[in-house]
Amino acid sequence: MQKIGYSSSPIAYEHEGIRLEGGVKRISSNLFLLEGHLQGRIQVECARSAKPFFKEILQDLKVFICDGIFDPKEGNEAGIDALDVIESFDGMIDIADVLYSEVQSIQADYHYLD
Repeated sequence: MQKIGYSSSPIAYEHEGIRLEGGVKRISSNLFLLEGHLQGRIQVECARSAKPFFKEILQDLKVFICDGIFDPKEGNEAGIDALDVIESFDGMIDIADVLYSEVQSIQADYHYLD
């Protein structure tokens, strides 16, 4: 995280049919902003029938990554919701983990097979 500057650095990662493209930049000494787009197809479950189906995903992504423990009081002052922050404790941003987390969040939502 030490090499990430205040101007956006491009990132791209693809896994199991979902692609994350965007950029990451430093907001403060220990807070970073990852903005990008998720695009692809993922398997979800119909909330009515419990049948699995593939759904096209095209959505924007904006998450904050904190190097260490995030202080919610500090976040409130800056207008940052603590639910939008991922804490990292090894000094690295794991893009694969961010993508996996977002996919899990999408899959946990309610989806309906039309």
